[in-house]
Amino acid sequence: LARVASLYFPLLAIVMDAFPKLYKGGETGTAWGTFNQYPGGGEGAANGAGAGSNGKPAAGGTGDGSTALARRLAVLSGSGTLQGANKGEKEEKEQLLSAECTRNLLVCFLWTLKHVEPELLATWWQSMSLSRLMTLLDVLTLCVACFEYRGIRALQMASGVGSTASDVQTRLAETIMGVGSARAMMMKRRMMGDNIRDTGRRWGITHRKETTKSQQENRAAADIELDAQVEANLATECSMVVLDTLENLVTTLQRNDSLHTLLAKVLTVLLQFLSHHQSTQALANIFATQRALIFKFPELLFEEEIEQCGELCTALLRHCGSALSSTRSQASGSLYLLMRQNYETAASFARIKVQVTVALSTIVAGVQEHGHSHQPFNPQHLRRSLKTLILYASQDKSMTGTNFPEQVTDLA
Repeated sequence: LARVASLYFPLLAIVMDAFPKLYKGGETGTAWGTFNQYPGGGEGAANGAGAGSNGKPAAGGTGDGSTALARRLAVLSGSGTLQGANKGEKEEKEQLLSAECTRNLLVCFLWTLKHVEPELLATWWQSMSLSRLMTLLDVLTLCVACFEYRGIRALQMASGVGSTASDVQTRLAETIMGVGSARAMMMKRRMMGDNIRDTGRRWGITHRKETTKSQQENRAAADIELDAQVEANLATECSMVVLDTLENLVTTLQRNDSLHTLLAKVLTVLLQFLSHHQSTQALANIFATQRALIFKFPELLFEEEIEQCGELCTALLRHCGSALSSTRSQASGSLYLLMRQNYETAASFARIKVQVTVALSTIVAGVQEHGHSHQPFNPQHLRRSLKTLILYASQDKSMTGTNFPEQVTDLA
């Protein structure tokens, strides 16, 4: 695979050159959809790939994703940059890739990053300029948003399978009232003077139609369940590739003059991870990478990137209120190590105290105002996580003899 990946190595630079033309669902207000939901077609998230909010094809969208992809790659490989970028805003919109083309490109991008030789990647990174490295991190950030796992419910809504609450209530009311039932139809035909044999034959046709419809719904539900499993595996694999790339990039460029600027961008990618839905396996590795980054470079949060420190505290607190015990454990560990690292750096974690207080107020205010938050949040689960923080502080032998456990208890 390494030899095959080396053949596709130029694709990495091509995707980075094409980054301004890639589809970005969050900027247009439309969803990404699922990768395996539209095999070989040009249909998008809700109304088709590259479809806008009005259901019409967006600029640059096409019914044949492979044709559009080939045309874009031909333009890029010829000049190394997108031609006609300065020909006006209208022409720029016409060159935008559709959602499906973007996803296909990003999948190839991540596959090449995973299987290419590490030495080749390290040499390439060391020869890149700061702006080029930032573009690479921008592409990785887009990968995080593109391959977010949205769950089986989102797949059911996109395909129209599954009954809503209103549909169930309507069917229940019709059953109770006898409306539309086979008995009601038979009585109606008798009153109209239909032959009994003809009535039975029509009832049999209706019964077969209902049976066929039920079988089709069962097959569609099974297909959606399979799609959900494939989507979960794809999302987890893409997340792991991005995390490995971030770790290797930081290790390779430790002596680079622009390391601190890159670290801030790497932290931005991690925050992007924590703001999207992830599988439990991916979350465990995301938290591990975040802890390692803060442990190696504590000044990144406590001296330079103050705003990102607050965002990180907010993301950790959201996951501390998760319904999954494994996620709460990982988030509590990350938050505790953040407090401890701040205490060891400045002999107190007053900054983290302020950020945690502000973050908690923001989360609670958002839940009260909208009735929900971006991530599933439960105050009772948050209380359990805070008790876990107290337990960590009381059992941390390295902090014995300091007032750190007392400060953690007061905060919790």
